[in-house]
Amino acid sequence: MEDDLTQDEREALVACARHLVMADGQVSNSELFDMILIEGQLGPDAWEAALQATHSIHTDRKQVLRLAARVQRSGVQRRLLSVLERMADGDGVHHEEVAFLSELRALWS
Repeated sequence: MEDDLTQDEREALVACARHLVMADGQVSNSELFDMILIEGQLGPDAWEAALQATHSIHTDRKQVLRLAARVQRSGVQRRLLSVLERMADGDGVHHEEVAFLSELRALWS
């Protein structure tokens, strides 16, 4: 996945995933597994760079959405939403996760 995503797209994926994972206040085993999968798909260097770049914003929904707005390619938007929806479904969807995913869909529609 790393080769076909821009730096902004990688950062958006990581920031959105981190925000989604923390939306209900706890990290489930399935969410942790999904984060490990994303790390594996991005590769360790790209993962670490995206973590560092988004460290100070991942808890701020407005800033995460601002970063997500940089993702302009519709195919990438669909891929990211698919990953995030699967993450949310993995441990039972929480209303904060639903709200965040709805905001992303509206942003990328």
